[in-house]
Amino acid sequence: MRRTEGSIERKHQNVSAVLHKLGFRGIDGYKPLGNVQSALVPEVAKHLKIVGHELDKITPKDAPEIRRLAEVFVAPPTEAKEIIQPDVLDPIARKFDVAKRDARNKALGESGEEFVVSLEERRLKELGLTGKVGPVIWVAKKQGDGLGYDIRSFAEDGTEIFIEVKTTRGDINTPFFLTERERAVAARKGGQYWLYRVFAFGREPKVFVVRGPLEDCLELKPTAYRVTVRSPGENAVL
Repeated sequence: MRRTEGSIERKHQNVSAVLHKLGFRGIDGYKPLGNVQSALVPEVAKHLKIVGHELDKITPKDAPEIRRLAEVFVAPPTEAKEIIQPDVLDPIARKFDVAKRDARNKALGESGEEFVVSLEERRLKELGLTGKVGPVIWVAKKQGDGLGYDIRSFAEDGTEIFIEVKTTRGDINTPFFLTERERAVAARKGGQYWLYRVFAFGREPKVFVVRGPLEDCLELKPTAYRVTVRSPGENAVL
């Protein structure tokens, strides 16, 4: 049976929804739909198993142009919302964990940081602070990424701020990893610590910003523990 143009369009929108939720770029021109056919998900996953690593690569064409800042900065989400029924996507999402892929993707992280450096230089210029405060410094590139933040910049009143950048190709609700170091530095610096969540990178990236302490505005869930033996006592097995 020949498919109608409408059914083909919906199929492409369904595929875009799955790709989008898994942190991959969707099909250009096809907005993700919320209701996805269960049978479609494993078919998309089958192809991702073959080409997914290629879709995660960052190339020069992914470097976004700086548009009007008002078009880039958006409000944080009020709550995490699923665009696809969790029970349909969960088995595939575990295989293609977007937060883990983002954390391992060094090129993605560096591209996101570079993007934010450009944003900050633009923001300070529009605020009339260029030359009145110090330069924007890409700390992670100059000193490494062990300080708990990536970029040093300035707030509207000239106060020094410390920016941690988290970048994803996924949507605004895509989860991400935070190190204990980053959490502790955010707690210590308080309102001077700004976390920039860059999402939809490689398409039309947008950014929402939250300020420390991060426990006040983010839900932090432990996923691993660093373990040393204390005193096993009667629990020891000889």
